[in-house]
Amino acid sequence: MEIKQNSAEASGLTQDNEEKLDYERRVAGIEKQIRILDQEIRKLELIEKLAKEKEEKENSSAQGEKEDTDRKTKKTSRRKFIKQGTRLVVGMMLGAEIIGDNKNMRKVPAPPTEKKSPEKTLEEEIEDCRKIIKNEKFEEILKNPRLVSALYYSQQAIENMAPPHESRTQKVIWSLHSLITKEFRDNYIQYLKNLVKEQISHRYWLNLHVQSLPLDKISFGKDIEENHQDAIDLFIEEGSPIRSMSGGIVVLAENGWKKDDKLSTSSAFGGNTIIIFSPYDESFYRYAHMEEAKVGAGTVLSRGEQIGTVGHTGINASKKGHGRHLHLEINKYDRKNEKIVPCSVVDLKNKLETLLKRIKR
Repeated sequence: MEIKQNSAEASGLTQDNEEKLDYERRVAGIEKQIRILDQEIRKLELIEKLAKEKEEKENSSAQGEKEDTDRKTKKTSRRKFIKQGTRLVVGMMLGAEIIGDNKNMRKVPAPPTEKKSPEKTLEEEIEDCRKIIKNEKFEEILKNPRLVSALYYSQQAIENMAPPHESRTQKVIWSLHSLITKEFRDNYIQYLKNLVKEQISHRYWLNLHVQSLPLDKISFGKDIEENHQDAIDLFIEEGSPIRSMSGGIVVLAENGWKKDDKLSTSSAFGGNTIIIFSPYDESFYRYAHMEEAKVGAGTVLSRGEQIGTVGHTGINASKKGHGRHLHLEINKYDRKNEKIVPCSVVDLKNKLETLLKRIKR
């Protein structure tokens, strides 16, 4: 069965729906740029605070009192000018984007994906992760894709990785999972929520429940349960844009998959993969087999933002005739039962069909 977002049965959307989606994407882009500028303002405010503390120490020495005062006035004026100028740019940018319907949004380059040095062994990585867990260094988690994966997978998925392991990567993830306590997972999720809150407006936070489709066209194939029970394959041409279904923070973004290197990514089968955490319902969205990830770990984004392109990376997807699709998973944290629960393939299909109906109205 194939469902298309398209009144002409080819593009997947009517002209009105396309305009609606385009408007939503432009708004999402504006919000992203505002968040980036807000971060720069906060950096300037921090610099101003540190400079003020330094100047107070200098003044306490009673040397060059008048010069210190003049210098303070000059620095404060300069910082004030920069911050006011930044806010002015935000206002001008908002006006230009809303009024100029025919103008393209200015793209903000995605941060590069951090690469691990090749000489670092998995044994060292396991030990590093143990220290992160023991000392609760949450700021270090997003730098370690295999620890992120251990926190992402459901109990059933972890059990499927039990010895004998199919790969050394599975050994790492399986070993780390047993070290993760409920308290550590709760604090990790709260840490992610705080990161998002620090970078978004209150209005944006209230709209986190709104979702959008990951692709411009949705095709489920003939038998959705043939390949996966807790994931769904969405068929589309390679190179097609992949967009975030929800607002949130990128916790994993990998671009370095190599066919002859099972350690090149945290999942040899997933290939180039992105995982996004949604603070609204504490769910993790996983997009796999990507040709390219266009955002980096730690990026806070809005629903509808492009995160990558469809490809055929991963052991199975790279085989002849197995590409041309996006592998989608959603895992939700069940606080009551203290475990990660995967969304079934049937529920995934129903969710996507509901989004299709909403857009077609």
